[in-house]
Amino acid sequence: ESLRFFDMLAVDGFDLSALSEAQKAAFDEWLRKGGIVLVGGGTRAAENFAFFKTYTGIRAGALTEADVSGMLMDALDVSFEGLGQEAALVELENASGVPLGETRLTDAARVGEGYVVTLGFALGEKPLNNWLGKNAILQRILLNSAQARYKKIVEFRQRANYAEQGYYANAG
Repeated sequence: ESLRFFDMLAVDGFDLSALSEAQKAAFDEWLRKGGIVLVGGGTRAAENFAFFKTYTGIRAGALTEADVSGMLMDALDVSFEGLGQEAALVELENASGVPLGETRLTDAARVGEGYVVTLGFALGEKPLNNWLGKNAILQRILLNSAQARYKKIVEFRQRANYAEQGYYANAG
């Protein structure tokens, strides 16, 4: 029931396989009706990706260190100050959705009306967790990966309409 109040979820460091069957079914329904989930990678990618493999086919590949902030800004053609520090970046094996960057920093897979956006980097690991530009970059990733759906969510939220029934993201 509570999922209807969320348009997007970030999963980073948690394997949703631990959910009950009823919770998994509710999540699946939420996603297919238009939810967007960002799935973090980095050093905990294998844990994060496990549940979403049925939606995306993605497995965690080789782990490297790279200036992810700089790579993201280049891929998104954004000009603000990056970290200049290396962060863990995992290869997105078997990715077949909409890519971002030459080294496939992200992958977006459509699931019904929703999206699973898999990141090669973690949202909560250092040094990216303290990066001030992270929120703007995540917005750009969503615009790159799920533009029409993300815009619809933002426009709906700006109207501040709340629905008593159905999913928040699809109301109105």
